[in-house]
Amino acid sequence: MVEIVNEGDDRMPVRVGTWTLYAVMAVGVVLWSACGSEEKAGSVLSSLGGDVELATGNDPARAVRVQAILDGSVVEAPPALDHIRVLTGSSAMRPVGETVSGTEPVLTWPDTGAAIYRVSIENGLGVTELESPRLVQTYWKVSRSLRRGGSYSWRLIADGETVGEAAFSVLKQSDVRFWSVTAQYYGDRPLLLGAIAQDLGLLSEAQLLYERAEGGEVLLRNLATIRAR
Repeated sequence: MVEIVNEGDDRMPVRVGTWTLYAVMAVGVVLWSACGSEEKAGSVLSSLGGDVELATGNDPARAVRVQAILDGSVVEAPPALDHIRVLTGSSAMRPVGETVSGTEPVLTWPDTGAAIYRVSIENGLGVTELESPRLVQTYWKVSRSLRRGGSYSWRLIADGETVGEAAFSVLKQSDVRFWSVTAQYYGDRPLLLGAIAQDLGLLSEAQLLYERAEGGEVLLRNLATIRAR
């Protein structure tokens, strides 16, 4: 038996059984733990909710466009590609008429049988920014970082003769985290992720995602129409 007495209190002491006191203490510990767990869980849910909102809810106009892509009703280039110059040239050149996610993309082209290739990259003002060395392979990784949000055109020179030109842009900084979080969160849903990639102008990424998705045939056909514009 335990007596609970407050100093300065003239009232009779309260006698509490030892096991009763232990029970009260145990309930207090449980309640304290529960409150702590609830607060921690709430923090995690809030964090996840923020990521989900970032990926799908921050831009209602984007949500409408992505849904239209998934419905199979979109056969035109997304607004993200409006500022890219349309250049004639081989459709097998990559990137062409699209956005790239990295600042040092790999440029590829079909084998024309040439002995030597060169690549020249111009910015949106038509100023040459980069030139490749002499190449014997049909690809070249850009040798330094391009500007986020910048528009570029690249010219393929085979044995001294220009054989093709193509244009692309680099994913702007404000969309980098958006795409990173979305790709991580929806990695197991290739159709949805592909539609988001397409809306960002990341056509090559969208194509790869549609190709590995069940039911992606219609979206692949629509994407091919966009590429052929």
